[in-house]
Amino acid sequence: MNEDTPRSAWSVGLRYGSDFFAGVLVGTVLGFGADALFSSAPIGLIAGMFLGFAAGTLNVVRTAQELNAQTGDDTSTSTQDENRDR
Repeated sequence: MNEDTPRSAWSVGLRYGSDFFAGVLVGTVLGFGADALFSSAPIGLIAGMFLGFAAGTLNVVRTAQELNAQTGDDTSTSTQDENRDR
């Protein structure tokens, strides 16, 4: 996609959702595999889901930073500047 073309809210939302879902899915599958390998019934699955949730959240944050950098929309520094001026 060209950088000058605005992204629709649907495309951004689907990207965030797929990034998050992929992290949770991979963590869950790895946890399930660890349970099967080590015979530790729910422990690996629960740990994998938590790690997948963390990885999915990190993926969404990275994607948001990437999209903000591409559009030049940096609201975090402007908010800090406004708070400092008060």
